[in-house]
Amino acid sequence: PPAWARHPKSPFSLSAMATPGNADTCRHTYVLSLGSNSGDRTRNLAAAIEALRPFVDSTPVLSPVIETPSITGFGAPYLNMAAQITTALEPHELNDILKHTERTLGRTLQSKQEHQVTIDIDIVLCDTHILRPADYHTPHFQLCLSHLQNP
Repeated sequence: PPAWARHPKSPFSLSAMATPGNADTCRHTYVLSLGSNSGDRTRNLAAAIEALRPFVDSTPVLSPVIETPSITGFGAPYLNMAAQITTALEPHELNDILKHTERTLGRTLQSKQEHQVTIDIDIVLCDTHILRPADYHTPHFQLCLSHLQNP
């Protein structure tokens, strides 16, 4: 099973017999972009952050939440934020957790097609590498990132 399914503190754990990661494992610092434009948007962002806590080394560093219109011009306005986390998870493992969290919090293909996004969580930065250039260069991500870099 993927790392998130083996983690004993995970609310999504598939196994209570898991052991925490090796302390000698390499750590990565990630910056995530989070957004919601459907339902209780503030609660959706908070639930996503809470779902990630078992997988991070310390309390996530969070930007302020900002409201922006939909980039596509379709759908309701978004609440957006960024979170900086440190974890031993590799990018593909973290991405699996993020997509599982999105589904658990109600994101479906149909809701995405209808421009109703309960939660969207993406890895934008891993250490010094930009993994999602289009997201990195959006004005709302740059604003959120500036708050993480200059609290």
